[in-house]
Amino acid sequence: MLRRNRNNRFHQSALTIALTVGGIAAVLQPLSGDLLAKMVARNLPVKLAALEGQFATEKGAPLRIGGFRMKAPA
Repeated sequence: MLRRNRNNRFHQSALTIALTVGGIAAVLQPLSGDLLAKMVARNLPVKLAALEGQFATEKGAPLRIGGFRMKAPA
């Protein structure tokens, strides 16, 4: 609607609010995810292993992405 009428105050305000909230969320989301992942690793290591698809105990477990084992670099 702003492309049709740039002077529409309602749509200007709506876009400003959406971009402000989205920008703040884009910054806080990775920080929140990192803090929560560290908490899970510290307090719930078995749950973290299950979340990452590591179902068997291994020494030097490989990286798994999406349940698929990634080969170690040679």
